[in-house]
Amino acid sequence: MIRSILLGLPLCFSSIAAPNAVVSPGTLAALQETVRGETSFVSAELVTIPEGYVAMGEVSWSPDGQRVAYVAMKDGLAYPAIDDEVHDSDFLFLERPVFSSDSEHVVFRAGERSSNTKEKWWPFVDGKKGKKQDWIGSVQFRTGTDELVYWTQPGAKIEKSGAYNRGKQILVSGKKKGKKWEDARSLEPIQFSADGSVGATAVMRGYEWHLLLVTKKGQELSDESMPMVMGIALSPDGSRWAAAVSGVDMSVYSGKGFGGGKPGERPKSVSNIRMDGAVVGANYDSSGSPVFSHDGATLAYTYLKGGKMGVANTEGMETKPEFGFVFPPVFQPTGYGVAFVGNNDGELGKNLRWFSRAGLMLVGGTNHVVQVDDMGVEVSRTEALGVVRDLTFSADGEQLAFVVGDGKGWKVHWGEQVSETFARVGELHFDAGGTRLAFGTQVGRVLSWTVMPGDTSGE
Repeated sequence: MIRSILLGLPLCFSSIAAPNAVVSPGTLAALQETVRGETSFVSAELVTIPEGYVAMGEVSWSPDGQRVAYVAMKDGLAYPAIDDEVHDSDFLFLERPVFSSDSEHVVFRAGERSSNTKEKWWPFVDGKKGKKQDWIGSVQFRTGTDELVYWTQPGAKIEKSGAYNRGKQILVSGKKKGKKWEDARSLEPIQFSADGSVGATAVMRGYEWHLLLVTKKGQELSDESMPMVMGIALSPDGSRWAAAVSGVDMSVYSGKGFGGGKPGERPKSVSNIRMDGAVVGANYDSSGSPVFSHDGATLAYTYLKGGKMGVANTEGMETKPEFGFVFPPVFQPTGYGVAFVGNNDGELGKNLRWFSRAGLMLVGGTNHVVQVDDMGVEVSRTEALGVVRDLTFSADGEQLAFVVGDGKGWKVHWGEQVSETFARVGELHFDAGGTRLAFGTQVGRVLSWTVMPGDTSGE
């Protein structure tokens, strides 16, 4: 099973004193300069978290920077907070909210314990409970639409061991329900193409895992069988997919064989990538974290060789294996160069490195942000940093920004510029010309949309 009872808990690992949601006087006037759905490049205070509440876990800012949502904790109960309202529906389980692409809608994964063996779950959408379920997985909107997508498990119960019972899972996409599957990547977001026309996830049928494509017409299962799927990459146009797999290849038991294996041979433990019916990076000890380029022509991934990790791609590019752990690479939007974070001396079980959430399990060590061109030649490398996240390129690929945490707060790094320290920082957004960077921030109890201008000192 992919799931355990621990994964039903809210993602509330960090607590920073949070913000009576009051809109600041200058906010409305400032936001009049922008259009809903288009990213704002005007700084504005959005809300102040009410006294008596604490914002738990990650705060979500809408893509346009005009809205904010978070989990508000009070007296041990979790409340959905959307913009300037803390809703009176309290839950035992409540996860970070997700906005739709146009910023018009927001959904939380919400649940309650009804007995020692039963729970009730809902998608909490735009301040209201959706249809009640025995259990739901990750919730999200199909890219570019208000169509809600999430997994359910009818009849889900908690066993004496503390884990959920093994039961059939169903993917709900808008008003359509799919088939029942033995297991699924139900706690991971579905990967959608840029226009939302195609989505990709993985499900188990018998002992085998398969890719499940989610189109606007329905759901389609791939014929190709795989070991347990640890991560999925979908090309921006939705025409190609790749899967990171790990575990014992059970397909030989079915008489099919896989990757050159013969029916009846002894299964082998594998950790690698499947793409276009072939194994990617077969010359390495193992590989994972696949990512497609902007045009879908090239796949970059991390690899392990001799106990150290590096980055490679399907065109023959390879960086030196020098890190204990490497986070998934990020492509430049206009080429095949990549940036990535390499960690040394961090603590992470060797059997965990290929989990999609491995970066969240990594403890300590030092991190370097490394940028290389399409031939693997190093372009830049930072000094040793604390926790690094959200590597973001400008549209022309010339600018790179990221967020760094030092245990006291978070700062945005952009070239030679470093922002002030914030209690929280959201996702980074460059303007079209790469001259401004916008992101959500928290200072004290105030949640804002902050715009950082580019460095013009050299002009």
